[in-house]
Amino acid sequence: MMLPGRNVTPPWSRALEVAEAAVLLCPVPLRLGALGVYAAARALTSG
Repeated sequence: MMLPGRNVTPPWSRALEVAEAAVLLCPVPLRLGALGVYAAARALTSG
């Protein structure tokens, strides 16, 4: 990760990478829930 005019230490760089991944991946399950994908999957598997 590069920040303009700043040097980031490796632990902080890794922490920022993990936070960025979380921010990018968290909306996926929320969108699937809003679209009803989970309810459809439950209906298919419950018989």
